[in-house]
Amino acid sequence: MQGGATSQSGATNLTQSPLLRIENLQVWLSSRQQTVRAVDGISLQIERGETFALLGESGCGKSMTALSIMQLLPEVALKRASGEILLEGESLLDLSERQMRNVRGGRIAMIFQEPMTSLNPVMTIGEQVGEVLRHHQKLRAKAEQQQAIQLLEDVGLPNPQQRIHDYPHQLSGGMKQRVMIAIALAGEPDLLIADEPTTALDVTIQAQILDLLRQLQLQRGMAILLITHDLGVVAEMADHVGVMYAGQLIESATREQLFTCPAHPYTRRLFDALPDRSKRDQPLTVLHGVVPALTTAFKGCRFESRCDQGWGLCQQIESEWYRASSGQQVRCHQLNPEIKQPIPDQIPAETVSVLSEVAAGGEELLTIEKLKVHFPIHKGFFHRTVGQVKAVDGVDLTIARGKTVALVGESGCGKTTVGKTILRLQESTAGSIRFSGEELTALQGKALHKVRSHLQMIFQDPYSSMNPRMMVGDIIGEGMDALGEITPVNKRSNKSLERSSVEPRQQRIESLLEQVGLSPDMVNRYPHEFSGGQRQRIAIARALAVNPQLIICDEPTSALDVSVQAQILNLLRKLQQQQNLSYLFITHNLSVVSWFAQEVAVMYLGKIVEYGTVEEVMAAPKHPYTQALLSAVPTVDPESQRAVIRLEGDQGSAIDPPSGCPFHPRCPQAASQCGQKVPEQRWVSETHHLSCLLVE
Repeated sequence: MQGGATSQSGATNLTQSPLLRIENLQVWLSSRQQTVRAVDGISLQIERGETFALLGESGCGKSMTALSIMQLLPEVALKRASGEILLEGESLLDLSERQMRNVRGGRIAMIFQEPMTSLNPVMTIGEQVGEVLRHHQKLRAKAEQQQAIQLLEDVGLPNPQQRIHDYPHQLSGGMKQRVMIAIALAGEPDLLIADEPTTALDVTIQAQILDLLRQLQLQRGMAILLITHDLGVVAEMADHVGVMYAGQLIESATREQLFTCPAHPYTRRLFDALPDRSKRDQPLTVLHGVVPALTTAFKGCRFESRCDQGWGLCQQIESEWYRASSGQQVRCHQLNPEIKQPIPDQIPAETVSVLSEVAAGGEELLTIEKLKVHFPIHKGFFHRTVGQVKAVDGVDLTIARGKTVALVGESGCGKTTVGKTILRLQESTAGSIRFSGEELTALQGKALHKVRSHLQMIFQDPYSSMNPRMMVGDIIGEGMDALGEITPVNKRSNKSLERSSVEPRQQRIESLLEQVGLSPDMVNRYPHEFSGGQRQRIAIARALAVNPQLIICDEPTSALDVSVQAQILNLLRKLQQQQNLSYLFITHNLSVVSWFAQEVAVMYLGKIVEYGTVEEVMAAPKHPYTQALLSAVPTVDPESQRAVIRLEGDQGSAIDPPSGCPFHPRCPQAASQCGQKVPEQRWVSETHHLSCLLVE
């Protein structure tokens, strides 16, 4: 087989020596008198020049597999590592730490998930690239600097001669990821391990990074081990795919086989959970529960507790590898030809229930006109104002009651600033914000305090938005106490001072937990005791606690697996239907927008450049920037022949924005007039407008 998993039953016929071969790898760690089976019997192989993708949810063991290859496991926790990891026939498990230092960064290099935490904040970019060149290529002084500049130029970093003197905090997210790739390439590796290389990046930057990796792979002939939970990225990049679950590989196939006919029930559920426009009238398929703890002593199939097609044998015996098609293997009893008993093909009731479209919006709940948020730049001993950061520069936005408006755009365009300004967490410089006809920018003191209960926010990272020393019940109840929704408990008498019109505090908190799909007995737990999806549910319960009319959702699913994302999106839509909630949904995930929102506002460098219904903007975008965004979205169709519009460079500076149209320096259609004249708002239908000089 030309790459992929090798079955323990010996089904794989190795006709040539692969670049990397892993046989029955087991990595067990000790933690608090428990054994964590982080990697439990994985076998795979990667050929030269091939891209092998490891796909699966968080906690499946993908990153631990990569760290095992790099021999970066903590020795204090390592209890057992067995099996084989062979690099061109040489066993990596038998190498000493000194020998591994020549392999790491040299023959094998790794791009870590979060570039900001991986780069050294006190070393310049040039010093960090040069460090690898000194160790692996023995370059010195002038030759080292020249090679560092060449590498940064190869990965598309603008002005590398100047950038080598910059520190990581001076670079954008896409630039930092390019620097990480340059550092990885400095040792001229045969194998590049990319651990979630595009997770936190905008679709345009993601397209640039993926294109860069493909070009470098062709030029250098290196193999890539791609670790991701993004099916669209897999469809674009992979030659072969291994699906991981609870420390095991459960399916191995070529890219075409996996996307044409996924065979394992888990893989099929991952595809079903993807949001898109075709599913707008139904809920997303949900994978209930979470990946089982790797401290479990597994007996049968590890997916059985979440599988709707399981039966008695699945609980008792672990499945062997079975052939689904040529080159496609699956670890599932359904493919065992010796089993005569039919396997039920049932879908849980809630996955087929029709989720009606949100009712047509009523009156306007929120209206924003010509909103500006400028931050002064101070300089010198006397802090003189020498300029302004124009974070938001003339935004118009309307949200009707019971509707969802998505605010999309690249990082740094001002989306979150708009959300915070609506909540008065950030003061506006100019413009109007009216909520139910009341001007929010003019409210102060008690009047502002009163209206705050109608406006809530769900933050991007739920864990960092919670006090780690507070229990979940207190986190949810804190808003009710502060805004006077329910009088807090009288600790002296230990009795609840209940208002006649409001239910007791504890009962209300437990009811909210049930409403978001959590157990009421979780009130006395701390945030660290929950998974990422559960913490996001707690954040939603906290927002609902004060009976809001508008919730601002700031990237609420950006860090979640596709299965958990489906749960959160279903929950948000269900709550919208039940309580007639309005949402401002801030995101860069355009697939989620297609399924969830009714209207879309596209933002660029502090301005709304296109606005309309989902059907108008997503199906027939008019603005060149919107067209580029949509073209860059990875599709799960590996045969898709869409033309990706490549945007060079990053957004302009909000301190010194370009003259004329803010997008014209990157616009592939720009004309001479675009740099001279600021485009005015042009209506192409009653609900669709944009700011572009090229569109009549």
